[in-house]
Amino acid sequence: MNFKTILDFYLNSLLFLPALFFSPLIVYIIYIGFEPLWLWRQLHFLLTSEYEFLFSLYNLIVLWSNEFSNSNRQKEQKKLSLVKGSDSEILDFLMSLDPPRIIIPDCNPEQFEKFISVNSRFLQVSLIKGQLEIMPPLPVHYESTSGEFQIMLQVGRWCDDNENLVGLPGSSQSGFRLRSLEDPNYPNKRTILSPDCAVVLKDRWNSLTDEDRRESFPPIAPNFIVELRSKYDSARLLHEKMEQWVNAGVDEAISLDFNKVPSEVRIYSFNPDTNAVVYREEKDPVEVRSQVLEGFVLNMQQVRKYVE
Repeated sequence: MNFKTILDFYLNSLLFLPALFFSPLIVYIIYIGFEPLWLWRQLHFLLTSEYEFLFSLYNLIVLWSNEFSNSNRQKEQKKLSLVKGSDSEILDFLMSLDPPRIIIPDCNPEQFEKFISVNSRFLQVSLIKGQLEIMPPLPVHYESTSGEFQIMLQVGRWCDDNENLVGLPGSSQSGFRLRSLEDPNYPNKRTILSPDCAVVLKDRWNSLTDEDRRESFPPIAPNFIVELRSKYDSARLLHEKMEQWVNAGVDEAISLDFNKVPSEVRIYSFNPDTNAVVYREEKDPVEVRSQVLEGFVLNMQQVRKYVE
């Protein structure tokens, strides 16, 4: 019995509702492996979510798996063999997909916050105009987290030394609602992104109302953000995300990529003359000097020490 037959059985059997709840978990086990805590959190989320969103999630995961199955027979056989394969084999397979993600349309703000509260430690998620994008829970290695910590450490020191200029610093655990990327005709289709590191300067932060400041995801674009590409991130998706940041109002967006040889740094900004996002590229720089955070210099040697 192959994978598609299993899914067809769940779809067509009288046990439709149990299948609705448990098939996403079965798909996850087949592709990633067994992790009890993750399964418990997902079960809790699935059983407490609105029916429409659950049905959408279920159908999208089925479509996601069918896409794998229909690509070619050899790939399908490889997928089934991965159930007993090594972590590296499973990872290589997932990363062969471009991009390896699940997309859930029509996710409202309440559903997004509920999903984040359950999955924030397990999945990378973004909300783009009401569309929830879920990246599979790929391994997080110490190089990525240590690199992010070093970036936050340097930016944090600048914030401490310039308290009079800083409104709100942010890490990868924070998120910002980007209203300028939203369609005003669809107020529930929001756009929320999370940076690896961000700084909202005081003037911009003070432009928000008290109510906006208390939001889980403040409706404002940071002045400055940094994104560090891990070995499991798509370079194309990172580039698109940097363009989204700048189009949303970020003054300076810096991406760091130590997966390339030589390492690559891109500094994105908005060019009012061409009305477009532009970027400057540097190879193996010793430091990156910010044009937005006055006097801030990112020591690339310190970051590189932890990610290479």
